[in-house]
Amino acid sequence: MKQIARLAPLAAAAALLAAGAPDVAARGREVTTLHVQVTEDDGDSPKVRMEMPVALLQALVRSIDIEDLSPDHVVRELESEGIDLRRFWEEIRDADIREFFTLETEEANVRAWREDGLFQVRIDADEGFHGRDGTHVEISIPETLMDLLLDDSGTDPEDVIADLLRHGPMTLVEVKTDDGESVKIWID
Repeated sequence: MKQIARLAPLAAAAALLAAGAPDVAARGREVTTLHVQVTEDDGDSPKVRMEMPVALLQALVRSIDIEDLSPDHVVRELESEGIDLRRFWEEIRDADIREFFTLETEEANVRAWREDGLFQVRIDADEGFHGRDGTHVEISIPETLMDLLLDDSGTDPEDVIADLLRHGPMTLVEVKTDDGESVKIWID
C-alpha cells in the first residue's frame, strides 16, 4: 500500500496530463477539481492530499510533451504484451454483456460489470490476501470514456477529459484496507 501511496498522485496526474483538459474556467463554469487522497495506517489524516483545478492541468499539458503518456500509447504497449484491450472492450460492448466477470475464492471476490453507463470493477479481499487485513477496491469508468480511450483511430486527449467532465462529480478509484489505509481519486 505504501508503494501505491507514493504512486497514486503521480498516476492520477499522468492520466489527466495524458488526456488534457478543457478550459472550464474560461467558459464561466464552475471549476472542476481533481482530488487525490492517500491515508496510511493511522487513518487519522491524509498522508497525501492533492487538489488541482483540471484547467490548471491543461496549462501544464500545453507546456510538456505528453505523447508517451497518451491513452493510445498505453493501449499499444499492452498490445505488444499480447493484451488486446480494444477487442475485449468491443466484445463486451457489442454483445451488450452486463455482468461479465465474477470470481469467488476463499481469499477474494472479484466482480466486473456494466451498469448505468459505467464500467465497474469491485474487489473484496479477506484477511491474509497479500499480507493485508482486508482490501476493498472500487473502480468506475464511464463507458463513453472507455470507447474514447480504446478508439483504434487514436484518442484526442482533450476529448477524453471533456467526456469525463460531462459525467459530473464521481469517484474514479477507491481502495480501502481494513487496517486504515486508503487511496481515493475523484473529480468534482
